[in-house]
Amino acid sequence: MRRLKLCLSACLLGLAAPAVAAPHYKITTLAAFGAPSAANGVNSQGQVTGWAYSADQNSIYGVVWDHGVAQAVTPNNYGYLTAINEGGVSVGQVTDATSSSSAIIAGGAITSYDYTSPGYSAFNAVNNVGGAVGQAMIDEQGLIFHATSLVGGQLVDLGALGGDISNATGINDSGLIAGWSEIMPGDSTAHAFSYDAGGMHDLGTMAGVYSAAYSLNNDGVIVGETTYSDADPDATHAYTFKDGLWTDLGALAGGVNISSAAWAINDAGQVVGASGLVPADVSNLHATLWQDGRIYDLNDLIAPGSGWLLQGATAISSNGLIVGYGLHDGVQGAFLLQADGVPEPASWALMLAGFGAVGAGLRRARASGGRTARHA
Repeated sequence: MRRLKLCLSACLLGLAAPAVAAPHYKITTLAAFGAPSAANGVNSQGQVTGWAYSADQNSIYGVVWDHGVAQAVTPNNYGYLTAINEGGVSVGQVTDATSSSSAIIAGGAITSYDYTSPGYSAFNAVNNVGGAVGQAMIDEQGLIFHATSLVGGQLVDLGALGGDISNATGINDSGLIAGWSEIMPGDSTAHAFSYDAGGMHDLGTMAGVYSAAYSLNNDGVIVGETTYSDADPDATHAYTFKDGLWTDLGALAGGVNISSAAWAINDAGQVVGASGLVPADVSNLHATLWQDGRIYDLNDLIAPGSGWLLQGATAISSNGLIVGYGLHDGVQGAFLLQADGVPEPASWALMLAGFGAVGAGLRRARASGGRTARHA
């Protein structure tokens, strides 16, 4: 597949916009076995998923950090985890002697799914109502890899836009799916897609030839990266997409050969990802936040002297917890960011319980004919 390609338009910068104070974050180092690691998913309780090398760096494990404490949840298999939902269910991939399989991990139990046997598949995302999506090898020759969805305990082939390779990267609680697909066989050019009951829909590009979708929220806002200018064909910009409307989010520095990618969005509309020079060498990237029409280098939003260079922000929870990867004292590691003023994850869980009680009251009011201000 075409190399990962990673921008803020003048209209979004809003020169006349009122001043908004930049957020500030407390950073937590997510250590794991004294070896390199990365975080890929986070929920509002502060549970984080990702991967880490074993202490001897001969194996890679799928890891869950529960309040900062690492646990290898694929200890007898090569594996990695990509996402976690509000119920603590993780997804990713596990590998044994015969297959690399899509995996769901709940309550310490691993359930594996294959499209072909032996085969290759992996989950990239999970929602809060039992849905998971990813990619699987469709043919036994290993030439066709398609986006897949978990339906009735089986992996279902979602097809492609025209090529041999597609990948489903996000699913919301309504079952709307996003991802990317080749548009012609043997052509590495890809387009972002959405997938619903009507099938797979080509989102096209903002300009140029390439786009990919990496995540979406429960409002159906899709994020990813796209070529945005025929004058700068090798660079991509982070975007949001909804109802046919592209919004260019821009890049940290702007200008030629500066790219960005949006990797996750929460229901509050906060977007995270990375921005840096083209080509997208890891050493060029800085973890990035788009919020309130502005773009922030997350390295500028943590206390100086932390020893961290934040290179990529991979996920953001409903209450604004951010995870990703970077260099900590020169060694790759995983991090968790918590904004000042946001309750600790344990307190947030108590608040959610309180909101649940309020929601129950609103539902009772609606059932008895009372009017509510929101859907509870």
